[in-house]
Amino acid sequence: MNTNVQPVTVKVTIPEIDEFVLSHHQRAESEIARMSPSRRRGAETTLQFWRRRLTAIDPNGTDGFAFSGDQLQKRTEVALPVGALIVARDASWAQARWYADSFVRPYEQNARLLRVGPDGLETLIETTGRNWARDVLGFLMTAETILLESHVLMRSKRCVE
Repeated sequence: MNTNVQPVTVKVTIPEIDEFVLSHHQRAESEIARMSPSRRRGAETTLQFWRRRLTAIDPNGTDGFAFSGDQLQKRTEVALPVGALIVARDASWAQARWYADSFVRPYEQNARLLRVGPDGLETLIETTGRNWARDVLGFLMTAETILLESHVLMRSKRCVE
């Protein structure tokens, strides 16, 4: 008798960059392009994003370092087991000497914890706060059955005296 049961997998498309974060980046780029050369000097924008299939979490970790797993590319289709967890994080940063009528907030970010369900991806938690990792970790720590079902390991840093 074969006791090695293969998990049910589902093909899912890894999500695109959050629309709000992307529009922040595009607006900052557009405003900087309209500036005079003297104002444009020193202006910067950055768009960062990553998606990771969780294999382990570190409750004491900070930011992305709290989440271990395989990197996934946005807009790609992958087969993942039902119950698998994905963290998607997007951030846009902009700095410039803005004109009064063209101010752009310095920072926008979005983080989502997604679970692979039988019908595709479902969002478990979404946060736009600066402490996004704490929000996601807090959710996972209070939802232990989700961790067990997804086979995500919990790592713990130990203090050495």
